Amino acid sequence: MLFISHVYFCLFLPIALLVYQLLISRNQPTLCLAWLVAASLFFYGWWNPQYLVLIVGSILFNYGLGSWMSRSEPGTRRGLLVLALAGNLGLLGYFKYANFVVDASNQLAGSHFHLDTIVLPLAISFFTLQQVAYVVDCYRGDAKPYPFLRYSLFVCFFPQLIAGPIVHHRKLIPQLAQDRLKALNIDQLALGISIFFAGMFKKVAIADQLIPWVSRVYDASNPDLITGLHAWLATYAYTFQLYFDFSGYSDMAIGAAIMFGIKLPINFNSPYKAGNIRDIWRRWHITLSDFVMRYVYAPLGAGKRGHPRMYVNLFIAFLVTGIWHGAGWNFVVFGCLHGSAVMLHQGWKDLGLRMPHWLGILLTFNFWALALVIFRSPSIEHAALVYQRMLGGIETAPFIHDEYVVAACLLALLLVVWTAPNTAQIYREKPSTEIAPRWRWQPTAAWGLVLGLIATVLTFQPLTGAAPDQAFIYFQF
Repeated sequence: MLFISHVYFCLFLPIALLVYQLLISRNQPTLCLAWLVAASLFFYGWWNPQYLVLIVGSILFNYGLGSWMSRSEPGTRRGLLVLALAGNLGLLGYFKYANFVVDASNQLAGSHFHLDTIVLPLAISFFTLQQVAYVVDCYRGDAKPYPFLRYSLFVCFFPQLIAGPIVHHRKLIPQLAQDRLKALNIDQLALGISIFFAGMFKKVAIADQLIPWVSRVYDASNPDLITGLHAWLATYAYTFQLYFDFSGYSDMAIGAAIMFGIKLPINFNSPYKAGNIRDIWRRWHITLSDFVMRYVYAPLGAGKRGHPRMYVNLFIAFLVTGIWHGAGWNFVVFGCLHGSAVMLHQGWKDLGLRMPHWLGILLTFNFWALALVIFRSPSIEHAALVYQRMLGGIETAPFIHDEYVVAACLLALLLVVWTAPNTAQIYREKPSTEIAPRWRWQPTAAWGLVLGLIATVLTFQPLTGAAPDQAFIYFQF
């Protein structure tokens, strides 16, 4: 079920809110949690009900091992941790990487082993990493057993289930305590709807409108017809499509959660304002970067074993980040590119070198855009062709009309992402000193109603001819 579908916004979400309000008004917090768990599982099973067994089994497996670990001696905990990691990573590896590993092995060994195509279950990357963090913290003694309903909702809460954020248990589960569940109020709904609508606008009015230009190059049926001009425009178009698609999803997830009185962590913070490659990852998919730093980079030793080892650890951490995004050589190369860039940035810092901040932003943005060629291309060969066309230069022939329009729109979007405040800054509940007061806004009930009506209309009739059921890009990860 997509956030931008009329089934979600006009039926599922209102019903979920109404039943929640009814139960909380009758002082039934346990039933409230049970209802939200049931609604979240229904939301997850809408696409393919058979995968409900997968997520429910994952919840039971990790909750049981985590509780057992918390009561066990250190020696026993170590064995349980190995079992938990093997179960989680084995499940993720099978569904996400088995086909890639078999195909790669066939290429390298010249064999012809065949494996039926495995369909990737929705959200497996997200709910798996959340629970890996939980069982690792149980092993370390940093987590105690939670009530089962609260733990289940932590894993499957529908606003953050499909594409993040990857919420840490300490940030969400305490909010689900019975004494913290509150009845809905108008201001809360207005704020949630307003943030939700901001995300919907980014997705429908911006990201989806760039799809035809991106597809012209990256989904071309005849790649030999790709020109240098089209390759450059498509690459920057995808840079903004991915930005506003993921930013839009992040806003919609936060907005939907606020309607229930739950705060999800900010997962997207104006990454194209970053002045270096490491900073862009601190702003892009923030919770994924936090997970990798805490549960991959830190256990490897971080920078505690000398500079050479730190560089290797940084490279491994970003290689893991690239591979997490998908199974394919393009994602391996994407991770290697970013790992190498982060190592170069760290070396630059270690040498005490500096550059103007504006130049850092410009270089970082363009490196990110060029690396996305690998990320978006269906194959390494296709990416190589796109790079070849880009290096071949832009044709001297004058632009045709739609190329003028696309170039102007991309320039306008660049100015927006570099200068405008983001959603979190505009709708911040507490006064922010990061932006001018004129940009801050606390929506009223009337505004919430108006934006809710507009969002309802958009679910039935998008602003242009884009498909109203266009999935979010991060759904495939």
